[in-house]
Amino acid sequence: MTLDTPTKRLDFRRTATVDPSEQMTTILDSLSKAWPDFQPVTHRGFGTYGVVRDDSPANVPGLFDGKPRRVCLDSDGHTWVSVEWNPGGPVPLRCWVPASHIKTCGRRY
Repeated sequence: MTLDTPTKRLDFRRTATVDPSEQMTTILDSLSKAWPDFQPVTHRGFGTYGVVRDDSPANVPGLFDGKPRRVCLDSDGHTWVSVEWNPGGPVPLRCWVPASHIKTCGRRY
């Protein structure tokens, strides 16, 4: 018996594409300024609290420059952000979320 019925498996991964060009680094650096490390956020649809965190290159799901990042681009050019949900709880969960699904908020704890 499962506790939930996810529409996607937890180990679902998109194929990452590395673009080491200076242009890609510049784009990602400017997007990273909008989503600073440890920025508190909430999910627009569920109200879940989390914080933006850098992730290792092995976990980045989209187009990026091959360095540890907290933002990347999908195939349509939309920004995705690495968020650690429930950061102070017993089981924090890190996942990548479209930036359009989250909003910044004040720190809760």
